[in-house]
Amino acid sequence: MIVSDERSPDTFVKEAITMNQPSITTPPGPTFGSAHAAPTSAGDTTKQKLLDTAELLFAEQSYAETSVRDITAAADCNLASINYHFGGKENLYAEVFKRALTDLREYRMAYVQQVLDQEAPTLEDLLTAFSVAFLKPLVEDQRGRLLMLLFHRECNMPLLPSDMFFSELIDPLSKQMFEGYDRTCPGLAQEHKQLSLNSLVGQLMFVVQSARMYELAGRNESPILDHTRMVEHIVCFSVAGTRNYLNHGAH
Repeated sequence: MIVSDERSPDTFVKEAITMNQPSITTPPGPTFGSAHAAPTSAGDTTKQKLLDTAELLFAEQSYAETSVRDITAAADCNLASINYHFGGKENLYAEVFKRALTDLREYRMAYVQQVLDQEAPTLEDLLTAFSVAFLKPLVEDQRGRLLMLLFHRECNMPLLPSDMFFSELIDPLSKQMFEGYDRTCPGLAQEHKQLSLNSLVGQLMFVVQSARMYELAGRNESPILDHTRMVEHIVCFSVAGTRNYLNHGAH
């Protein structure tokens, strides 16, 4: 039997953005989105307002359902400002994604770099830093949850160059993590680094994407909603699997 949800799509989206998530217990670290330069002119301020507003509306309403007039009205900007600053709605959409991916990349890389700057980091340290930096903005930060909705929309109806996620986020992070594997797990083959990282990301994505499903089903006692516990489990599981490659090779 199919149980329908009578709430409107807009209501469902807004609840997903604001849903209450337990925080991850960690030492102090970088702040998500702190890499933004402060506006230095009226033009910069307008551009920032348009990016912030477009990010929200594209996530809540989709690209197709958001007009230039919607964005400029919500941002309290001149109707021609999008064309002036970005050359049109399509370019604005691309800039929204570039900014979002840059923020996630810089946040995650700063977290991991704190570990790599240590004299003798361990594999546990490396994977914990990556896991925390991956989950925290997406499950605790309202903007991070908004970005997940934006990314889902883009995956379902792609409008951007197919390699943007790789060039702006995945490739730089992978390079840093491979260097981290070299330091914390010397001798690990390149293929095994890639497989271990892919497995780690897959587990973390499951945590991000399944939280809403568990809440709707009333499974509030599930460990999947305890993100600190999930990070500990995922790191323990991933460390054992990664080291097993060294002990037993590919088989």
